[in-house]
Amino acid sequence: MQAERRRNRGLGLLALLVLLVALCMLDLRSTATAGPNAPPDAAFGARSVAVSAPVRFIKDADSSFDAELRTEDPGRRAWMRAHYFRMLGFHPFFTQHALSWAPPSFFYKDAYAIYNDNKGLPLRPDRTTLEDHPDWALKNRYGNRLFIPFACDGTSCPAFAGSFGRLDFRNYWMAGARDIYSRGYAGIYIDDVNMAWRTSNGRGEFVRPWDPVGHEPMTLATWRRNMASFTTAVRQQFPSAEIIHNAVWFAPRKNPAVRRQIAAADYIQLERGFNDPGITGGRGKYSYRRFLSYIRLVHKLGASVILNPESLSDAGASYELANYFLVRRGNDAIMSKFRSNQSNWWRGWDTYLGASQSHWYRWHGLYRRDYGRGITLVNPPASPSRSVALGHSFHTLNGSSYRQITLRPRSGQILFR
Repeated sequence: MQAERRRNRGLGLLALLVLLVALCMLDLRSTATAGPNAPPDAAFGARSVAVSAPVRFIKDADSSFDAELRTEDPGRRAWMRAHYFRMLGFHPFFTQHALSWAPPSFFYKDAYAIYNDNKGLPLRPDRTTLEDHPDWALKNRYGNRLFIPFACDGTSCPAFAGSFGRLDFRNYWMAGARDIYSRGYAGIYIDDVNMAWRTSNGRGEFVRPWDPVGHEPMTLATWRRNMASFTTAVRQQFPSAEIIHNAVWFAPRKNPAVRRQIAAADYIQLERGFNDPGITGGRGKYSYRRFLSYIRLVHKLGASVILNPESLSDAGASYELANYFLVRRGNDAIMSKFRSNQSNWWRGWDTYLGASQSHWYRWHGLYRRDYGRGITLVNPPASPSRSVALGHSFHTLNGSSYRQITLRPRSGQILFR
């Protein structure tokens, strides 16, 4: 619209003044006027005047959300399209009830699960697969099938660990994904893209798989190489799809296989997000600094992150939101069940801070990032409480005003000018 004004009014002084005023007003918009599908942020670290979007919120439409997906109320459907940047659906229920009207959506598919029992999961058992292809499951050195260590009951787990290094298993996986993707999904959410060991016995205890090619215990390097090769093949088979990997962030960042895996994705989902209780202070393998470093690597390799905090409190939600604005770039998003329905929607998910004016930086012992309409401050885990003078008055989401603020360890705050 501003370009139209320039064409109509020329490049005189009046037109330039109008343009400057318009840009300022654009940056002062309220949260309600910017939708979740606005253009991505400018380059991370650049001092840009580009206008950023509010929080890009992804809804996990699992079975607890079925009643909403069944709705035929056009108002409720419109609300979901307006507030959810993307939705994660489970075929066939989501396909039947929501795909036709939902915002762009991913479908769930595990990277290497072969399901042997439903056990409450919204997925179909697949017992006949192993009857027809007994070699598709990873085994231990004694020939016993291994599981993915999740929801194990002491004798078995819901999913066997598929041999994702095998070409025939991959072809089977691709065919199933192609069938669902062709129904109109925007992308594929791939769970268990594990660049660390994830195989077990029926008690959930780690068991090293046997390498059917080398006829020896599989090495971690082989595991990672096979997973990177598999994810690269998915990218090649679905070049137009949005690909999401649920992956661990503490895999070695300089490992070539880890970098190939990240580069094959559009999004890397980080379970538990910044609220992960395992994130520590200091500089160790599981430290807050390492977590930031991993996110920076994801951005460098061309992907975005999805923060996926679980079981949030009000304070945890504020901490996650502050960290989201600390690191956000491009299509970075949040996926959480915390007050994420129309009936209990948290206003924090509509936060709009305007254009990013800096990369994050250290400030009086805190982490800080500046935006056109405010700032975000974070005090990481294992730090002392810190009180800082803000220079002038800021207000929080709930309207409280501050000229000085105190942040406890593992806390954060969004402050508006």
